[in-house]
Amino acid sequence: MPTDKWIGRKVMIIYMDQQQHVSQRVIRIQKFKNGILYAHNESKSMTHTFREKYMLTMEQVKHHVT
Repeated sequence: MPTDKWIGRKVMIIYMDQQQHVSQRVIRIQKFKNGILYAHNESKSMTHTFREKYMLTMEQVKHHVT
């Protein structure tokens, strides 16, 4: 799913972990390597890893100007 075009972008993912808990996260993608997505979760100020096989969906977060 992720490719180099997503590096540095803010995206929303829906993710199911190994225990089958589903969560929604807004992250900024840092890199993608060997089926693992490395990303920064801005709301928690933490870096996380996500396995591609557990990602259900991903879409870019749109910036709104007011």
